[in-house]
Amino acid sequence: MIDTTAKFMPIAIPITATHRSQAYQFAQQQPTQERSQQVYRNTLAVLVTRRYLQLLGIDTDLEASYSWNPLNRLVENIADLYIPSVRGFLECRSL
Repeated sequence: MIDTTAKFMPIAIPITATHRSQAYQFAQQQPTQERSQQVYRNTLAVLVTRRYLQLLGIDTDLEASYSWNPLNRLVENIADLYIPSVRGFLECRSL
């Protein structure tokens, strides 16, 4: 039986100036303001998720992620992070 009364402690992962700079750089490559904001949020979600996984000792590969490809960012609403240990992708989204 699953204990549904268990409480979870939130973990705050800071969004660094480097994260914001990277997200801004990717956002500036987009043709519209709407896409620019979407890419900015997606990039921050990927970078913060990557940092969280690093804290857990889980390796990631940004370069192998579709969201790190400029063409994919231009034509897709993508926010993935490649996890080599499972040979798969984790979708990262902001709320």
